[in-house]
Amino acid sequence: MDSVTANTNFPDLVRRAAERLNQQKDAGNNVPELSGSAVIQVLEPLSRNHNETASGSTHESTQLPGRSVVISSTALAASGIVLPSAGAGFELTIEEFRSVKRHVIANISRSAAGQNGAISGRVILVTSARPGDGKTFTSINLALALAFERDQKVVLIDADAQRQTLINYMGIKAETGWIDLLMDTGATLADVLLHTNIPNLSILPAGKLPPDVPELIGSRKMGKFIADLSARNPNQIIIFDSQPCLVSNEPAILAEQVGQIVFVVAADETSREEVTHSLASLGACPTVSLILNKGLPLLTEQFTKYGYGYKYQQQQRA
Repeated sequence: MDSVTANTNFPDLVRRAAERLNQQKDAGNNVPELSGSAVIQVLEPLSRNHNETASGSTHESTQLPGRSVVISSTALAASGIVLPSAGAGFELTIEEFRSVKRHVIANISRSAAGQNGAISGRVILVTSARPGDGKTFTSINLALALAFERDQKVVLIDADAQRQTLINYMGIKAETGWIDLLMDTGATLADVLLHTNIPNLSILPAGKLPPDVPELIGSRKMGKFIADLSARNPNQIIIFDSQPCLVSNEPAILAEQVGQIVFVVAADETSREEVTHSLASLGACPTVSLILNKGLPLLTEQFTKYGYGYKYQQQQRA
């Protein structure tokens, strides 16, 4: 795992990401073909603001208004997503996203959490350069991992209004969503927010698809919506599953309204230029973390007489 020092500048971050991708490609003869769920590797958070202070909250959790739905474990399994549970046994993807979760929580702890007008690190954007890099897979797994924390509540928002695949991954249906709230259709949060059978996890679908979604995202109503949703529960984490950066400018607009970004890079697929252009468009956000998807695993499923064991696998470098 590469380390990034406090004085690392933004161009150097792009260079490090590109080097990591090239190292994967150079070792291509030894990279196994992957099927099923993607394998995640974490790069250290790429923070452009190192003057953030730790903060905490003693507020009690409150339940947001909404209706209940059941997430289909079968639908999730079809997409390679396994629910964390006592009976799940050792699952590589679950363990990897526990590592991702720790980085995200560390970023939250370092964030200003609203001090001096800064946006809390609890508001997170997940995006990628291109379709197929694994951003929705990452969004769902990260939301599940965070929801299983004892003191966190998570609202996962489908901000990819064009495709709206998030709810399909989960096997649920919804006709209305956050777009309906911004369009003054008379819908309330209670009408569109979906509480799931997974404790601490709620889903906010996209809803209707108007032609001016980018303008809605960049409007004052969107900013007020995010602020109001955040204020309802200080212990709540909000995750936006957005469109890819090279498909739409919506991630760049959302970057101005979130406290941290999780950027998904597909190993041996996302090019250096695509990473460079995408990260440049996200410059409004103070903290960006890169996740290398579809790469060599950090953990291997080596079962022992104790049930399972950890084995670190070093990458071959050119």
